[in-house]
Amino acid sequence: MNIEQILINKWRLLPPEKQEEVLNFVSFLEQNYIHNKSSETRRNLEQENSQLSLPSLEGTLVYYEDPYEPVTSEDWEAMM
Repeated sequence: MNIEQILINKWRLLPPEKQEEVLNFVSFLEQNYIHNKSSETRRNLEQENSQLSLPSLEGTLVYYEDPYEPVTSEDWEAMM
């Protein structure tokens, strides 16, 4: 006999109000499992995204030799 069959057999022996309690408990477990699974999935996605992101340029010194020189259309498109 597998776990499902054992559970059903035991559940059938209970009075209706206890059967309802079992159902409520199973619903609680299901919601808890779904919440934990979605949290785990979210953490995994955040971790993957952080590993794929480019290094930050914060604190990097940028020097413009001639800031008034015209910008080519290719350079302008690269900035967008």
